[in-house]
Amino acid sequence: MSSFVWSLWHWPLIINGLYGNDLSPLYYQLFFFTVFIMSSGVIMTYLRLSTNSLWTAVIYHMSSNIYIQKVFTPLTVQNSQSS
Repeated sequence: MSSFVWSLWHWPLIINGLYGNDLSPLYYQLFFFTVFIMSSGVIMTYLRLSTNSLWTAVIYHMSSNIYIQKVFTPLTVQNSQSS
């Protein structure tokens, strides 16, 4: 439930174009972002409960943000070198 609320917290950023892109339909972005956040929430909850430490979830969250924002996004941007 908390991951769904966390997803909804980010929706205004996506709707206002501050988070996401203008190429994909809005409903597509909202749906897959929500699925991603909810599945990440399950993983972080498991890490937190199985290790009895918050740091495993923090490291997962940090790594996820780095890969999503700094690695995968630049790989999928269309530019003059894209085919």
